[in-house]
Amino acid sequence: MSFRLGENTNLTVEGSYSVVEQKNDRGLPARGTVLPNPNGDIPLNRFLGEPSVDFVGQNIGRIGYQFEHNFNDNWQLRNSFRATFYRQPQNTFLPLGLQEDGRTLERLQNQLDEQDGTSYILDTNVVGNFKTGSIAHKLLFGVDLYRDDPENAGFSVQTGEQNSQGVETDISKTQLGISECRVIQHELGETCVPLQPQRVIVTDEEALDALLGLGLQPIAAAESNLAGSRGQQFAGKKIEQIISIGKSSQVNIERMVHLHPDLIMGFYFTAEN
Repeated sequence: MSFRLGENTNLTVEGSYSVVEQKNDRGLPARGTVLPNPNGDIPLNRFLGEPSVDFVGQNIGRIGYQFEHNFNDNWQLRNSFRATFYRQPQNTFLPLGLQEDGRTLERLQNQLDEQDGTSYILDTNVVGNFKTGSIAHKLLFGVDLYRDDPENAGFSVQTGEQNSQGVETDISKTQLGISECRVIQHELGETCVPLQPQRVIVTDEEALDALLGLGLQPIAAAESNLAGSRGQQFAGKKIEQIISIGKSSQVNIERMVHLHPDLIMGFYFTAEN
């Protein structure tokens, strides 16, 4: 709605509300689509999530105004404000990478039951037009303020493996644990180590050996750790279930972030490098 408050003053008030719910399609691997795959082509309509539970929802409400006042033909004051209230629950499966067999895809389930928030935007500026000789100028001066108050609650879990040609295995669901922590002082500073970590990643063989020696298994480890480690005598077949995060000399940071670890174990030189 627009209001003319005076000959040189206008006010527009606007609002909107939208609701969208759809599948969260994360695309297909390159091998089998744009690159050759010895197992054949992956159908372009293949959905690599879980059709029965995979979704992303958006409930977004906006309200605000735009205010304009012309001092004269050359100078104008503009002010606008917008508040956005959003809720975006989702239960999605993130592809982590196609394994060497070209058929099996590692996935991560990311469920956010409460992804709510409120954001505010305030914009105020003055616009001026003037000339210096034959050259025309436009001057813009103003202040922008932005605030976002998000509230997130959910969990991420390692899922079972999905065959990219469509055959699926069972999904294992393990909710993240929340525990107290112990502050450890070290040469790089200090780290708050959970007393009961549930999702551990190791970046070198010594850390993996120590963990397996205690009868514990990480969710992921550097690739060189998965073959030839002395700790394999404790792991048996379970070591095959550990997700690879790349070579120990160059770990895949993005994959580590997607796995949402509560503890990353490694030695000093690894952390420093």
